[in-house]
Amino acid sequence: MSRYLNSFFIAFALYSSAFGVILYQSTTDNFSDQQTTNENVSRVCFSVINEQTPIVKEEVKLEKKVEKKIVKKEVLQTPNPIAKATREVIKKEEPKPTPKEEVKEVVQKETKAVPKQKMQKVVSTAVAESENAEMLKAKQDKFLSHLVEKINSNKSYPNMARRRVIEGNVEMKFHLLADGSVEHIKLISGRHIFKESAVEAIAKSFPVEVDKTLFSFPKELKITIAYILK
Repeated sequence: MSRYLNSFFIAFALYSSAFGVILYQSTTDNFSDQQTTNENVSRVCFSVINEQTPIVKEEVKLEKKVEKKIVKKEVLQTPNPIAKATREVIKKEEPKPTPKEEVKEVVQKETKAVPKQKMQKVVSTAVAESENAEMLKAKQDKFLSHLVEKINSNKSYPNMARRRVIEGNVEMKFHLLADGSVEHIKLISGRHIFKESAVEAIAKSFPVEVDKTLFSFPKELKITIAYILK
């Protein structure tokens, strides 16, 4: 209420002063001058009323808000097309596989297949050789076992060793020839009392039938003859 009263008194003072001025000029000037003063008074009053209204402030605020919104929209719309362009360029630069790599793989497979065939041949030959060696060893063992049985059947116990009750083993060696005969009969170890009996037993056991594929002749053989009293 105090604000309205103050404005009322101010307006009243202004009007009264203006009215006094008009009366003063009316006494001195003519009728035409009175009309001009009235127009000036009305203009002064209109300007005073316009200064008191806050309409101008509201219009300024609205203009500022509109300018801010326009600036934000322009900034947000600019970066979108740039990102799309960079992605498309990266996709075009992707390298494509060349057909040369496939040729290399085919060549490597062919080169790897050759050593496998060689390995199979080597394995097959090794197996065949081992089988042949086993068969040959079996034939040799069979021949020697029959030969030792024949020599033992032809041995005789020495009388002197029987009287003294002497027992023992003798190791003998001799050369087997390709025709099945024997030579170079010798005592390697054992009691000499059994030497003559062992040599006679070996000599009586030959000649024998021999497969020439069993040994390389002349073949040196070693056997052990046991002398045991019964």
